[in-house]
Amino acid sequence: MRYVTKIASVLTVAAAVLMGAGFTTLVQSQSAEAQQAAPAAGTIVIGVVDAQVLATQSTAGKALMAAYAQRSKQLSDDVKKREDAWVKQAQLLDQQKGTLTPQDYQAKAADLNKQRDQIRADIDNKSRALDLQRQQAGEQLQSQSLTIIKGIIAQKGITILLNRGAVAWANTSVIDITPDVMTQLNQKLPSVKF
Repeated sequence: MRYVTKIASVLTVAAAVLMGAGFTTLVQSQSAEAQQAAPAAGTIVIGVVDAQVLATQSTAGKALMAAYAQRSKQLSDDVKKREDAWVKQAQLLDQQKGTLTPQDYQAKAADLNKQRDQIRADIDNKSRALDLQRQQAGEQLQSQSLTIIKGIIAQKGITILLNRGAVAWANTSVIDITPDVMTQLNQKLPSVKF
């Protein structure tokens, strides 16, 4: 679910950037053909895109979420297995406490604590690596989505693009480009590297 929120916020920021100073550059850099399709000067054409739908319902987005869930479960299972093994070792050491010299007990307890610390560090590293892979895959999805969005904005002559979640009500017609973006996204990016 964090992935969905991350992609939605990234696309929201991207949409805001397109609406800001970057959008002016984008509009100015469009080809003459795209400029001819644009409405008359002074006409405002508002478009919306549902970033959350793109992140969760696109073919690549669904595959990414499924792969992340699977790898997260594998990591969680590994964590539980390693923690259970450590607890058993700690219980065994506790049972042996009466038969060991204080120095031997302290040495074994120190070794056991080092093992626990190593397990925690290893799990943290694996978790960070998994999150980084998910982020990089999400960036692939975001990059392709933005490329598609830019093309559709130019094609439809949209002057303002908002994330659907930011629009509570509109007194004018609003062009929802989500279906167009979704169609092209599914064709151009059926999966992401994860």
